[in-house]
Amino acid sequence: RRNTSFRLSVTNYEDEHVPLSYIFWRQNWPGAPRTIVADWSLQPVVLVPIPLGMWQIVARAKDVFGVESEAISDLVSSNVTVRSATVSKANTLQRINKLRTASTDSSQLL
Repeated sequence: RRNTSFRLSVTNYEDEHVPLSYIFWRQNWPGAPRTIVADWSLQPVVLVPIPLGMWQIVARAKDVFGVESEAISDLVSSNVTVRSATVSKANTLQRINKLRTASTDSSQLL
């Protein structure tokens, strides 16, 4: 079984003590234990595998001095469901086109 890779990004964090670093987690529901999917990095955009299941993606920033944004300021996604799918060569193009038109942002298709 292979995990699907997702591009995660954060914006709108502002601090006078730049550069900022970012961390990303996944959790099953608000307040659930979190699993790091991308550890602290200067990159506000990361490509990470997300396993099957229903998840929320959480992000936080910290400044150059290591001061983290408060937990109340965490960016939390709506629920993301990752399901298993079997794709044959015969209908791959059809499925890709269907996904492309169903996606809110074509950049989600990696």
